[in-house]
Amino acid sequence: SKGFASIIIASWGVSSFQYNVDFNTLKSTLYWNDETPQEAIIKDANPFDTLAWVINLRLSLNLNIPKGSKIITGSVIKTRSPKKGDVVTYNVGNLSETKIRLI
Repeated sequence: SKGFASIIIASWGVSSFQYNVDFNTLKSTLYWNDETPQEAIIKDANPFDTLAWVINLRLSLNLNIPKGSKIITGSVIKTRSPKKGDVVTYNVGNLSETKIRLI
């Protein structure tokens, strides 16, 4: 295996979709104002172990995971406290990007 994974979510009521992603090389990049961007490999945060822990905990408590839930498994980049005026962009390869401007 080259670390490729297919993520298929159909059992939670999401219409079938699939991503072929190489988690061994998938990078996240954090752009914070004009600072040097910070990069990290997603797999370094062990997101699958964390996701399995969350699922197993919920099952052990006889709780389901509601349809449409978003589970955030952590970050591979140091957590920081934003300040008024900060502009922060978080990019995950060619999969996703989000940007916030604190006012």
